[in-house]
Amino acid sequence: MNKKQYNNVIEHTLNDNHVSQTEDSLEIARAIFNNMGVALPQGNIKNVYEILKSDDYMGWKSCTMQEAQEAADNGIAAIGISKDRIVVLAAKDEEEPVAETVSVMSLSKDISVNTVDGMSYYAYSNGTTTGVKSIFNKPYDPNYPYTLNGIHNNINEEQYYKLLDSYSYELRNDIQFYFTFEEIDSLKAYLESKMYKSSTKRMREQVVNDIYSLASEVISFLPDILRQEWLGKILDTVNIGSTISSLNSRTVKDSLYNIISCIAEFSRTDGEDEGVTVPKSNVVYRISLLKQSPVEGREIKIESSDGLKDIYTIENGTYDVILMTAIANAHSQTLYKIAPDWSYYWE
Repeated sequence: MNKKQYNNVIEHTLNDNHVSQTEDSLEIARAIFNNMGVALPQGNIKNVYEILKSDDYMGWKSCTMQEAQEAADNGIAAIGISKDRIVVLAAKDEEEPVAETVSVMSLSKDISVNTVDGMSYYAYSNGTTTGVKSIFNKPYDPNYPYTLNGIHNNINEEQYYKLLDSYSYELRNDIQFYFTFEEIDSLKAYLESKMYKSSTKRMREQVVNDIYSLASEVISFLPDILRQEWLGKILDTVNIGSTISSLNSRTVKDSLYNIISCIAEFSRTDGEDEGVTVPKSNVVYRISLLKQSPVEGREIKIESSDGLKDIYTIENGTYDVILMTAIANAHSQTLYKIAPDWSYYWE
């Protein structure tokens, strides 16, 4: 979204009767970001503060105060947060400024130090180069048993990042896609309607070609050139013929069925009538696709902002289908370059 759309969401939320009657900065922030399809961690303000400090929650990345404001000015969700307060950063707009409060403001070089004392800043990464990098190194974890030359070796942080420099993100990567309910439900519906009906090879080929074309079209509309470049390069590694053939494989069909079932379970809850489910409210989702090597080693991790998580090892064909469908449906994504033999199973 652009900065005017971003500010419009903020103002619309602040004018809501329920929001206008509270002074709880976290409740206000949650309401604003729910309307943007952006998740904040569960819990009280201290919980949120500590979880964001991990720099690995649903697209939120630490940045400087200036970078956070720059992100907001470009329509990217941004906040300042301390252990007892959170501030949503509005975009600076001289024509239509947002009325500032203790919970919503824009930051300028003239702002009082006392106003933002003790705050850390975060922007919601959607792959832009403004304020948030498009390609990150997977953060170093001193407790992870990294493998170097086939030998488990707890290398230090300097060695780890030096090792990452020797690998291409196109070969080894972790792409995290972010979804609202409507977006992940669209992904699920697409897989349900297209992948399991009995069809000829020609029909299956058309399905894969259609979704590849749709993903390519989405990439072409992205405003950021660098994001176009890395998504385009990764999409170009998809082997259409191999992916089409893989749809005949029982293991690929089983994997896709498991993923569809997982999304259904994570995104819906029991309704008032027996046997009827309804969408969860105020929950967003992340699908992470791990590519450990050019030939083998694929995993998918599905998470919801209310704390659910599941992990599957998948074949190349399943990976390619989900990759294309995620590009076509997700509202944002982050790319990480990873070290060899990284596995989600360590989590």
